[in-house]
Amino acid sequence: MARTAMPKLGNRTRPGQGLVIRVLCACLVLMVAIGTKAMADTQLSESKVKALYIYNLVRYTDWPPAVFSQTNSPIHLLIVGADSVAADLRLAVAGKIVQGRPLEVETASGPPLKPSIHLLFLGESEKAEFKDWLAEADHRPILTVAENDSFLPMGGMVCFHMEEGKVKLAVNLKPVKQAGLSLSSRLLAVATEVRGRE
Repeated sequence: MARTAMPKLGNRTRPGQGLVIRVLCACLVLMVAIGTKAMADTQLSESKVKALYIYNLVRYTDWPPAVFSQTNSPIHLLIVGADSVAADLRLAVAGKIVQGRPLEVETASGPPLKPSIHLLFLGESEKAEFKDWLAEADHRPILTVAENDSFLPMGGMVCFHMEEGKVKLAVNLKPVKQAGLSLSSRLLAVATEVRGRE
């Protein structure tokens, strides 16, 4: 007896069904990609945000040419009392060139400041030593930054503070100008407070 061929199951698709499936798959991949990025953004740690802020401070600060021995001399960033920020900053600036110069991140446990330092960042743990550090940096072309609101009234240039769970910055232009530095208007535009405007 001749056998009757059985129809194959599971391989039939209606006209246009393959296209619909491909479109749905593409949309799913896009949704996963967007969701992954959003998750990464929401998980950005406070120290990473501060590290990125410091990197952008360097990008939007002009130092007098005389403070560099050569046209490609590095910009030295000193981080004190904030090991996690220093670690994240090293990752953030690795291989980066700003104004034709590489960036070098250093750490220290206390004064004095080396002559080569161009930016000084002081962690919260250094609050009791703010005045000593500022005395070291006084009238030198060093951008001084700290993560405490009390820093600006003492003569600091930039401070980080938390506002609605986000890291924000405030600027004091008077010591910036006294040190011979210049901050870009683009940087000042994102500051929550700018003191010393003329």
